[in-house]
Amino acid sequence: MKCMFLAVAASFGVCSAAFAQTVPSWNAGGQDWRCSQKCREGLAGRPTPIAQTGRDFILTNEAGQTASGIYEEGYKIRVPDWNATAIFSDDLKTLTFYPYGTVWAR
Repeated sequence: MKCMFLAVAASFGVCSAAFAQTVPSWNAGGQDWRCSQKCREGLAGRPTPIAQTGRDFILTNEAGQTASGIYEEGYKIRVPDWNATAIFSDDLKTLTFYPYGTVWAR
């Protein structure tokens, strides 16, 4: 019976939804982020603030465009609006966007 329950729960996404609710133990939010590498032409050094609430992020690029991000695992967030994955350094001082190679630093 237990196996049947798990199979039914998994088919409805109950197990995966619980796993997806993981919240990072760190907070990278702040106004001190700036675009440092592979920025849009003429916009290097412009502010790129990050707002973080739990596992949800609001990112603003050097051109002032915003996008939502969601924590995945480790130091990785997914940014669907920009078709990117972003990975923070262990010390939370840089954020690199893949596949573009743009780097934000604080």
